[in-house]
Amino acid sequence: MVGFVEKVPMGVLTVDPRKVPLGRLPLGRATTRELKIKNTGDADLSITKVVSKKFKTVYFDAAEKGGPLVVKAGAEAVVQLVLQPAEAGRYLDFVMIHGEARNITDKGYKVVVVGEAE
Repeated sequence: MVGFVEKVPMGVLTVDPRKVPLGRLPLGRATTRELKIKNTGDADLSITKVVSKKFKTVYFDAAEKGGPLVVKAGAEAVVQLVLQPAEAGRYLDFVMIHGEARNITDKGYKVVVVGEAE
């Protein structure tokens, strides 16, 4: 049997680079950094939650914002990461992005964020 299956249009989440350098972060003070999310797919994608895996900080929650963050095909959006390191030295965390896109698994889409807390 031979056939042709048409690809279902879907959003594709891209964060480039997947290891985001945060630079220097002041100890004990909140610092904001931007996380740029791109949709390289051919349909809208929906972001429902963006959360820190290590520190459990919630950066975006659709339930609190009245709905998901929708990123149109070919567009990008920014999520603000508010970081407040408690210890000096290397800052390392995994930001998990949850939502509906071709490449978001049930565990989320992992982005590594690194910096230096001083």
